[in-house]
Amino acid sequence: MASEKKASIPNGIKFAFGGSAGMAATLFVQPLDLVKNRMQLSGTTGKKEYRSSIHCLTTIIRNEGVLAVYNGLSAGLLRQATYTTTRLGTYTYLFETFRKGDAPPSFAMKASLGMAAGAVGSVVGTPAELALIRMTGDGRLPPEQRRNYKNVFDALIRVVKEEGVLTLWRGCAPTVMRAMVVNAAQLATYSQAKQALLQTGYVHDGIFCHFLASMVSGLATTIASMPVDIAKTRIQSMKVIDGKPEYKNAFDVWAKVIKNEGVFALWKGFTPYYMRLGPHTVLTFIFLEQMNSAYFKYTGVYDEGYIDPVTGKFVFVPEMHSELVVPNLEGFKLKPYVSFRTDVEIEKRRRAYEAKVKEKGSKALADLYTLEDERWPPPKMDAETLFELSYGEQIRQAFKVARYSAVDRPSSRAFLSANRYNSMSPKTALLILADGAEEMEAVITADVLRRGGVEVTYAGLNGAGPVTCARKTVITPDRALKDVQSTTFDVVILPGGQPGSNTLAGSEVVGQVLKAHHTAGKFVAAICAAPIALKSHSIPAAMVTSHPCVRKQLEEGGYKYSEDRVVVADRVVTSRGPGTAFEFGLKLVELLVGHEKSKELVEPMLVKL
Repeated sequence: MASEKKASIPNGIKFAFGGSAGMAATLFVQPLDLVKNRMQLSGTTGKKEYRSSIHCLTTIIRNEGVLAVYNGLSAGLLRQATYTTTRLGTYTYLFETFRKGDAPPSFAMKASLGMAAGAVGSVVGTPAELALIRMTGDGRLPPEQRRNYKNVFDALIRVVKEEGVLTLWRGCAPTVMRAMVVNAAQLATYSQAKQALLQTGYVHDGIFCHFLASMVSGLATTIASMPVDIAKTRIQSMKVIDGKPEYKNAFDVWAKVIKNEGVFALWKGFTPYYMRLGPHTVLTFIFLEQMNSAYFKYTGVYDEGYIDPVTGKFVFVPEMHSELVVPNLEGFKLKPYVSFRTDVEIEKRRRAYEAKVKEKGSKALADLYTLEDERWPPPKMDAETLFELSYGEQIRQAFKVARYSAVDRPSSRAFLSANRYNSMSPKTALLILADGAEEMEAVITADVLRRGGVEVTYAGLNGAGPVTCARKTVITPDRALKDVQSTTFDVVILPGGQPGSNTLAGSEVVGQVLKAHHTAGKFVAAICAAPIALKSHSIPAAMVTSHPCVRKQLEEGGYKYSEDRVVVADRVVTSRGPGTAFEFGLKLVELLVGHEKSKELVEPMLVKL
């Protein structure tokens, strides 16, 4: 499976950037936080203090001055510095701990890790949270009841002196609960919202899409988390009189709020809370990008994407991918320039191979699952290795077609004859059919390949009997897959469609065929939803494409995703759907037979590329 793209920024700096970006965003949304807290505390005195969020804001400005909307700013900044940094650090540590070899954790595991990281970050950030609640709510109290903290550090010191150190973690339980609810809601809705927006065709991946997805996700997050948030706010703001607190716990808060103020009071401050979530996320993203750009500018090291601040995943951006352009140096007397990335690529290869050795238990087993040019150290280019790379596969193929037996000593004439036979023999393709396959992709791909001179074998996953496709078209396979499982083809093709793609992804036999061919240096091809079989059977590829409906699954599997109509990477060919089947077939003809043959098929078929 494709390995996840790693950011080149060191983790320590990345965590610092995350916290700093959150602090910078807080400078813009702090007034909304203050209004939200005041609205949630409204009613604790027995009367309704504010009619709406606008009334709350205007009342604060009229009674306390314009600058009062930034009361508690220092606490808000400290909360971001402690909570965000700890959350990022914890998530990264857990992610690396629970990943298995090159395979990243599943979506369910990522969600669990995100909730756990949010919980740990909340425990660390609770003292700053408590100071924030008190400082933003202080202005609504009568002058004689105000705490009048000078700043967040004055607040923390006085809390310890006057109420004890454990008071700093008052309301820790609902704070942790809120963080877990927020993380769960965001993870459950953000990716789906973003995918739905992209599928409309009206929105492209970027800041605007990120903002819209954050607002959609923020709505669900606000609805789910506000009851927990109001419990946290009131517990952290309450005073203990004669050793008796106003509230015993979150359940006591909910019971009293519902009894005295009504059930909808649990969502007091909904508007400022909701309006804060989306802009804060987007502003954090913008500031983070600026910090990353500044880092790259002064270090000379560039990433090929960005860390999504909501999901925590690395998002590959094709336009940021660096390419080494080699000019024509004929007649040039100076030595050619060698990219500084050479050492980086060598180190990546070494680490990848060492990880494979660790996963399989020995170098001998690891070598069975890696290509010759992926092993470390690279093989010595002696006569035996050169012969193997040049003629090994041709000789093995000659044995398979019985050109000579294992006990023969082939003469040079016999060998050249076998070599000539292999080079002149037609290319072969295996197209695996399962019930529910997309008929257009199965028929068009095979037809284009046959027009290009490729021998195509339809193989039925469940035998040689008729296969009923997704739109009820019936195709009779040439062979049963089990009968050709040990035969080597030049390409193995998986058509999409449902439930055919899921069946291919869940078949152990299909996995064995794909791995055997890919390890042998043959092509593996999948179209539409079928690339999910590459994920489930751990077929590595630097980049893939697919039907948009399975994009999320592939990205969660660690693949870099492209929206190109056909993608070729690491001898893996992927395409998007029925509308790209002709291009998919023509690309396979190009790879197997040659560009000229593929080109000459276009005009007779009236294909418009």
